[in-house]
Amino acid sequence: RACFYALIDKTEEALQKLEEAIKENPDFKEKAKKESAFNSIRNNENTQDNNLYYRACFYALIDKTEEALKNLKEAIDKNPEYKEKAKTESAFDSIRENEKFQQMTE
Repeated sequence: RACFYALIDKTEEALQKLEEAIKENPDFKEKAKKESAFNSIRNNENTQDNNLYYRACFYALIDKTEEALKNLKEAIDKNPEYKEKAKTESAFDSIRENEKFQQMTE
């Protein structure tokens, strides 16, 4: 389902389904790194704050910490409201203890 939502540009739904799939089967994280259906999230050239935020979520879910932090920083720079949203976003659970993440969300 995550791939389907990604293919039809339903990014928020795709990330929610991806997170659910990874919780059920951690091996899916490796598959998601290579899955072409997620290229629309990975390669989206649109730098609107919501696209950057969702890209950060995607990268956090597949353990690409530096990419997640880079995109999150850009999203927060464009829209400071993402600072608060990131504090409770479950997609960032894997990087929540990261010093850079904590500095961004202080």
